Amino acid sequence: MSGSQLPDSQPGMEQEATPDGRWQRPPLEREVPLRSGWSDGGPHVGGRRITDTVEDTIRTAYQVIGENVRQGHDAAERYSQHAPRGAAEASRDLGTLTSRMIQLGRDMANTYFDAMDILLQEVDQRRGDRERSQERRDAPEDPGVDDAGVPR
Repeated sequence: MSGSQLPDSQPGMEQEATPDGRWQRPPLEREVPLRSGWSDGGPHVGGRRITDTVEDTIRTAYQVIGENVRQGHDAAERYSQHAPRGAAEASRDLGTLTSRMIQLGRDMANTYFDAMDILLQEVDQRRGDRERSQERRDAPEDPGVDDAGVPR
């Protein structure tokens, strides 16, 4: 590299190299990444930030999965015991399993639809903002004046 000329392939670099001859990027203006425009935690739902709600949902999901694995392990232990089991006991376990699966399905469906509702509201809001800004750009400033400002 010659002199203080910035290479064309390095946009955004400082105009001067470090003492050892390497180019250096300017310091960042922020210390945290911007994620989907939600650096402030996103929109509020029910008085809470959406990111807090998502974190709680994920934490609860892991707890539910852990409990289901534990219960499955316990059921497998009971079935694997050498003691003979009656049809009534197996039927009761199957009924409990079925109603638990139905309840979990309902809970998951409710969570999914709540999350989709929030996301669709956000999309609609952004679409409306974009359409309003497009309308402002497309609106003529003064219909009686051309681009150079000369009256028609």
